[in-house]
Amino acid sequence: MKRAISLLLCLLTACACLASCDALLGGGEAHTHTYDEKNWESDAQGHWHNPTCECEDAGIKKLGHADENNDAMCDVCKFTNHTHEYETESWTADCTNHWRAPVCGHIVAGADTAPHADTNEDGRCDDCNYVIEEIHDHLYSPEWTGDEAYHWHAAICEHGVEIADKEAHSIDAAGYCTVCDAKINEIDKTDILAVLQAAIARNHKVISGNVIANESVFGGTIANPVLENAMTSNVYFVLGNGSSYIVDKTIDANGVILDMDSYWYQQLGENEYFGVAVEGDSNELKRVTGGPDKFNGYTYLPGGLLSASDNTETLAQTLYEMYLLMGGESVENAEESYDPESGKYNFSYKYTEISKTDQHSASGEYEVVYQVYVYGVAAEFSVDENGVIQLATFSVSSFRNFEYDMDLTYDPETGVITYTDNANPTVYTYNVYQTSGTRTYTTPYPKASLVPMDFELYDTDAYWDNSNPSKLVVTRMDLIEETVTIPQNVYARFYLGNPIPMSSSFAFIDTEDFSIEIVNNDPNSTTLMCDPEYIYYSTFEGFIGFYPRNAGSYTVSISFGEVTKVITVIVEDPDAPVLGEDDENTVNVLVTDNYGWFDDYSYTAGKTGTYTFTIPAGLGMYSFEAHASQSAPEADYYRDGGAEQHVIYLTEGETFEFYVASVTKGAYVITVEYADGGTPGTGRPAAPSKELIIGGNNQIGGEISLSYTADEAGTLTLELSTVIGGEVTLSYTVNGGESTPLDLSAAAEITLAAGDELVISVVATGNATMSTEWTAAE
Repeated sequence: MKRAISLLLCLLTACACLASCDALLGGGEAHTHTYDEKNWESDAQGHWHNPTCECEDAGIKKLGHADENNDAMCDVCKFTNHTHEYETESWTADCTNHWRAPVCGHIVAGADTAPHADTNEDGRCDDCNYVIEEIHDHLYSPEWTGDEAYHWHAAICEHGVEIADKEAHSIDAAGYCTVCDAKINEIDKTDILAVLQAAIARNHKVISGNVIANESVFGGTIANPVLENAMTSNVYFVLGNGSSYIVDKTIDANGVILDMDSYWYQQLGENEYFGVAVEGDSNELKRVTGGPDKFNGYTYLPGGLLSASDNTETLAQTLYEMYLLMGGESVENAEESYDPESGKYNFSYKYTEISKTDQHSASGEYEVVYQVYVYGVAAEFSVDENGVIQLATFSVSSFRNFEYDMDLTYDPETGVITYTDNANPTVYTYNVYQTSGTRTYTTPYPKASLVPMDFELYDTDAYWDNSNPSKLVVTRMDLIEETVTIPQNVYARFYLGNPIPMSSSFAFIDTEDFSIEIVNNDPNSTTLMCDPEYIYYSTFEGFIGFYPRNAGSYTVSISFGEVTKVITVIVEDPDAPVLGEDDENTVNVLVTDNYGWFDDYSYTAGKTGTYTFTIPAGLGMYSFEAHASQSAPEADYYRDGGAEQHVIYLTEGETFEFYVASVTKGAYVITVEYADGGTPGTGRPAAPSKELIIGGNNQIGGEISLSYTADEAGTLTLELSTVIGGEVTLSYTVNGGESTPLDLSAAAEITLAAGDELVISVVATGNATMSTEWTAAE
């Protein structure tokens, strides 16, 4: 094709030569037509160059299009009349971009080309789903890298330039970064105060130590002191990350070990600690109280060095507090020094502390009492390369003027202190050795190891051993599967079988891991109580004690650690009465709660007539409000009198419903006698005595209505009494007629014919009691 194009260009050149020759043969001046060689004109059939001269005979030569690269465009003039078609459902991609590929068969660039984007950082392009790169979590060194201003974690994967957690140094009083532990600033080693502040800051580097503390009590005089008593306490400690171990030995003046205890402490969280102790030669573990003071290795020092330093937490803090006293007004002979060759720091002084209190004298009057301490303090310490006090020796001697040590007298007028002839000091001396390094966990008895993986529940009988009142002797032990029955008002015990390792004691049973929850299975009944005052539980030697005061069914959940056992406890009342069978002449009732109207019963008439209900002594009875026409008067169930009778007229199939109550829980029998005939309405007043409570805890409302339909002609007598804290207004209507007010300053009577419907409206703002009485017409 390229050869054909060259041939065409040669032909064009030849034509130009002929035109020039024609001009010469014609004898005229030679002329060569010129064309626009830079630009092409084209149409669907070909392309050409337009002439640039104005000669009329300048012709054009149209050449055919050529598309050697198959892109639907002329390779020479770029003419095209074709619209490319592209993929619409899928993308084509490389490692950088994605695009829509052509589907029209032409080799052309894709459409909608764009670089990949991964805003959700899932390693894939959000548009075309191309895997940009495999998701990679950079791996960083646990060690810090840093410079003078910052620290960071450097990547140790193939992306070595990556860093994480870059932040500025936080520099403590020792010149170290509190985060990366890099030494940033130097401190003045000749400045004792700065060195002590640095030691406090570097206390976290202390990992173990040994303290030998001597308490010596002297007699005699200051000039000739005589040792009267001495005791040594040797304490070894190891500190870990969130745990500590301490061995505490007490030795008398003859070198005899008086006591040696071991302690392990574990910090579970902020302000949450757990401690285990082994006392003396015992192998028995004991739970002890832990706290932040158990995690520094210093607060076990016997006695207070100075009142100002009793509550300090570290050796460095103690020395710091003591050193600060050198600047006080009550300090004499203060001296300090630093020996650069030995690296030792020294300071000493005499310190006086005076306090006064108001106390009763022998005559009963107040007098001002002065308590005076005079301390002699001397301390020496050295610091290692980690800023930790490596060795400290110091002593504190004290004289005082109260209790049994009358070493001195004090004149508050002049402030003069005078030592007595028999003044003798009490001296505390300490030698403390410390090791610095990186703390690791040291607790062999963490709390988790004392919490059971599982335990069993046993129902037991046990009694206290008279020879050992703290020990329970078990006579029976039955495994509880799901349900256990225990008697009411009898102390019952459940035993937790093997709840902790056998090497441990049951002192761990009442840790906060132990809990118990009791749920009443009849929450709608007020007769089954599960409040703590009714059911007690406690723990002792692995037993949980219950004292159930009320019978019923309870779901009991017992948890220790992560283990929970759920059982059903049925509490039986051994004295619960058994009800007899009802018949047409008896109604057997059970009072389940003292004084309360909780128990409802009914009696259905077998035939029409008069029924006499005989209520036994001590039982009360009244009917539902919803059946006012059937109400029986309430019996006085607080009385000690005999039986009481209520006569009620019932039609065949009619049911009389009523409540019963008594001062004493138990079973009662109501006898029923039937008599043929009788008068309808007998024993059934229009309304029972009614207590209206307006505005109180048992509020009924500001307005209520009482209704009654007369079965026979008669008279209803209303009487109002006991009006407290308000007023009562009454009115009534008969058969929906006009409302008539009632004046109840005296008893009021309403006469009704058989079938009349009476509605009484009561409006009250206080408390009131209204009684009613029905009298049949003669």
